[in-house]
Amino acid sequence: MMSAGRACPPGVVDIEMNYRDRWKEIKRRDELASGAITRSELLALRFWPFVARGTAGECWLWMGSVKDTGYGQFTINSLQKAPLRAHRVAWEIANGPIPKGLHVLHHCDNRRCVNARHLFLGTNHDNIKDMWAKGRAVIPQMLRHRQPTA
Repeated sequence: MMSAGRACPPGVVDIEMNYRDRWKEIKRRDELASGAITRSELLALRFWPFVARGTAGECWLWMGSVKDTGYGQFTINSLQKAPLRAHRVAWEIANGPIPKGLHVLHHCDNRRCVNARHLFLGTNHDNIKDMWAKGRAVIPQMLRHRQPTA
């Protein structure tokens, strides 16, 4: 079963229960402090139960909390200052830390998608170019060219 309660498509391995079982084993914070578990492993253990996984080419939808902007959000614990964006966590789990100053962009343009195959790194400039190329730019009314009246 996938986390959304649906059967897995053929060829898709259900890893949700493995993560849940491992998460239950982690009872003390000293496991993190002692190095018995890495940050990436901790993220994965908490993260994957909130994802409706499909095949490699499909969007894997974030089923947890979603911000008003449409992006998934994720918290590790209550001491965290602000929620992390779910797609950034997916990138970090799959590829390691995100270099400072880079954004995680979507090939698929689905803000809830956390399939690492659909994500890529880019600068702010790359993000803006991608937005314009995909027709997502919003031009304020006051900046739109108006036809002169006769």
